Amino acid sequence: MNNKYIYALDLLPLGLKNSVDKLRISDIMSISEIRLRTNGFLTVKRQQSEAFVTYGGNLSTSTANAVPVYKNDVDFTYHRAFENSLYSYEEELKNGYITTRGGNRVGFSSSFIYENGRVSRIHDVTGINIRIAREIKNVSRPVFENIDFKKPKSLIICGAPASGKTTLLRDIARELGNRYTVTIIDERNEIASAADGVIENDVGRFTDVLSGVTKKEGIQRSVRLLSPQFIVCDEIGDREELKSFEYAKNSGVKIIATTHCDSIEDALKKPLIKKMVKQSFFDYALCISQNRKIDEIKCLRGESLKR
Repeated sequence: MNNKYIYALDLLPLGLKNSVDKLRISDIMSISEIRLRTNGFLTVKRQQSEAFVTYGGNLSTSTANAVPVYKNDVDFTYHRAFENSLYSYEEELKNGYITTRGGNRVGFSSSFIYENGRVSRIHDVTGINIRIAREIKNVSRPVFENIDFKKPKSLIICGAPASGKTTLLRDIARELGNRYTVTIIDERNEIASAADGVIENDVGRFTDVLSGVTKKEGIQRSVRLLSPQFIVCDEIGDREELKSFEYAKNSGVKIIATTHCDSIEDALKKPLIKKMVKQSFFDYALCISQNRKIDEIKCLRGESLKR
């Protein structure tokens, strides 16, 4: 059983934790999410399907014998995720999620309070989704079989939410970080999973990590202070980041990043991505499907793919 799964279970109240712990190892290894809904039932998600957890340690499509979830269960997990110190995580509270130990992302269904047109905080949490981070080595092998990284290349990774973009990004960082000087801008601490000054994931021998910093700030600091050949970051799409990417590009640094979309074609319709491609920020694009398979790798600059 991996540490990330153990960290996820530690967020749950004892009764729910024991119920999930009774599942078969084969079921446990395939779980990607653990979900709690007030006055509903404890469920887990595997691939794209959700199932109820029963008292007997089975997964079922029926609520018969399913483990119930009450308000106190949701409240316990909510406070546990924030280490019982909500006021220390003001920004995460506004965003409606937090990244916890091991890189697991905990998202909240709740009511939102707005001030000056922006979310100021959340309250009345009614549901929790614990997305378990996955560190799968060698998942990036098809990338390196098709793209020649003997010279640094830039890459944009396209895919829908929960398609495995961050898992693939992490393994690409690990491979590159064993060959080149790499900086990971880990804004939500999901790529390297730094905790108490220790990097929990294998991200390469020559890799530096900036955690909890915005991409705009992190890219500029990285280029000025760490002299990377590659900068790796997740989920680009904010126009305010463009100047930082331009600074990196003009300094000769290659970017490896992800973006939310269903295809390379859809990515190229996004104004920011379209502009970055037009300005030659990226040499290649790839798309990862919902079944976590690489569907397409496309050269954006007229070079041929490695065969």
